Amino acid sequence: MKKTTIISFLVLLTIGVSSDGGRKFYRIYHETYLAEINFDKVNKGSIALSPDKRHIAFVQKNNGGYSVVLDSKVFPSYPAIENNFIYFSPDSRHIAYITRKKNGSFSVIYDEKEIDSYDNISKYGLVFSPDSQSLAYAALKGKSWLVIKNGEVMASLENVGGLSPFFSPDSQKLAFVGLNGGKWFVSVDGVKYEHENIMGIDSGAFYFTKDSRNFFYLIQREGKWLSVYNGKEGEGKDDIDPRTIAFGENDKVAYLALNGRDKETAVWYLILEKSGKSLPLSLSFMDKEKVEIGQNKYDILGRPVFSADGKILSYAVREEGQWKMVVGGEKSSGYLLLTNPVFHDKTNACAYGAVVGEKKYFVVLNGKEGKNYESISFPEFVFSRDGSRYAYPAMEDGKWIIASDQGEYGKKYDGIVPGAMSFIFNNKIVFVAEIQKKQSVVIETTEGPFYDYIFLGGNFKTVEDNTHQFHYLGAKGKNIYLVEEEIRYR
Repeated sequence: MKKTTIISFLVLLTIGVSSDGGRKFYRIYHETYLAEINFDKVNKGSIALSPDKRHIAFVQKNNGGYSVVLDSKVFPSYPAIENNFIYFSPDSRHIAYITRKKNGSFSVIYDEKEIDSYDNISKYGLVFSPDSQSLAYAALKGKSWLVIKNGEVMASLENVGGLSPFFSPDSQKLAFVGLNGGKWFVSVDGVKYEHENIMGIDSGAFYFTKDSRNFFYLIQREGKWLSVYNGKEGEGKDDIDPRTIAFGENDKVAYLALNGRDKETAVWYLILEKSGKSLPLSLSFMDKEKVEIGQNKYDILGRPVFSADGKILSYAVREEGQWKMVVGGEKSSGYLLLTNPVFHDKTNACAYGAVVGEKKYFVVLNGKEGKNYESISFPEFVFSRDGSRYAYPAMEDGKWIIASDQGEYGKKYDGIVPGAMSFIFNNKIVFVAEIQKKQSVVIETTEGPFYDYIFLGGNFKTVEDNTHQFHYLGAKGKNIYLVEEEIRYR
């Protein structure tokens, strides 16, 4: 993608001290001008960052219509850009969006090429394959719903399931939920899976496993919901909560199911299945009454969470007014409130936030309670890649600091921008701080250049270029810059 560039180069005078051996470092950065955003003409909700965080796109008013702008390049104008939404491919090399024309028809724009015109396009939009080689969507032409992949019609249907189509994680399989001849079915890699006498298929609950070998979805028959694993039906349940579907080790599938419709007797359970057969574990779900786990009875159960390898199950229970965390079958002490737990993806270290009273917030790591703070922002809790370090924002005296395994980082900030904190560069803490209505990227305790707003769209792991360089987008007034930084040691 070509850019217009205006480069400024500055060696920052601030010297930092690294946590890896106490070596001093300084920061060098340069800015590349990308675009000007006139917010009077731009829908803020349309602003999209490329996955590599080197490009910005948005929808702006243009000549009585609307145009997509990629960096500084303005694309042709249309009466409307559907949902003001722009899709980047995972490799950041392609963009796509849906336009609406004056005659009411819809078209798909892939980069600068119009693929075709349709009477309607599924409101769930476009989907790129994980390898960025394919673009798929469902569109209406005449009386038929078409499943389109790279401009080619893969299927013609009477109707299509809402979130269809789906790509497998390895990009090799395409799946969709369709209706033909008055019967709903699932198609996976060209193989059709039909079920007799069903009322419908929950297309919002279709999943491939991470290795792309297996798939899972829900069907409804005679008022019961059934799980389907690789086309094989499980037992019927009065309800299944699709938000809770997760995959554990050895292709196990976990989800929450309801047995019973009567308020006095209904109980929610966590079901572990493989190939449609239930395994012997039953748990109830959050904010549901009558929770039973073995011989124990609880008031409420929190959302179950698996470790990354699928071997450890964790969930919070409330009994006698206190919340307790169960990790691998071991129950913690009681607390006033608990957050959902998080696991390190390699070591299985488990952390969660706890509250015991007003201004008494702390983190519990592997069963050990940390220091009390006025507040903590546990959603920002992060482990280092190797699991040896951790950090999270905490509040003292009405200001935010960074608490970590190596103590507190000295500066106090007006705010810590959510979603950005991470460990990069040999376990250095990096985050975005708010200081007097400006934002700055902070490495350990050293602040970078200040911007009105920093666009990151994720944490700094996604923008780490090598062991000493990273990048992000920063706004000064209407101007957007690609900011590339480098750390050098003294």
